[in-house]
Amino acid sequence: MTRAAGRPAALPTPGYQAPQRLFLDDGQCLVRFFPERGGPPVDYYFAAFPIARELVVWLATAFAGATGPAGRRRTTSSALSAYGLLRRFAHRPRGTSVQQLSVRTIMVRV
Repeated sequence: MTRAAGRPAALPTPGYQAPQRLFLDDGQCLVRFFPERGGPPVDYYFAAFPIARELVVWLATAFAGATGPAGRRRTTSSALSAYGLLRRFAHRPRGTSVQQLSVRTIMVRV
C-alpha cells in the first residue's frame, strides 16, 4: 500500500464562521475574494455595471460561487480574468446582441 505524500488538511477551530463574501445590502453589489494562497482579500464591484439590477446580482452570485472555496477560480489572476469577462459582457455596446457575445462561452468560463 502506498501512502500519499503531504500532510492532512487543518480543520477549522470550533465556532469558526466563514467570512462574508457576497454583499448585496444598500444597493451595493460586491464580491470579496480570498486568494487560496494567502494575501489580502480583493473586492470586485458589480453595482456600477450598466445592466438591470437582477442581472447584476445574478452575475455577482455566480462569480462568488466560482471564486469560493469550492469554485474553480482560486488565484487572484484567475478571479480577475473571470471578472474581466463579466465586466466586458455588462459594458458591451448597446447594439450588440447577446448571441453575438457568445454568452454560453462567458458562462462556461466563469
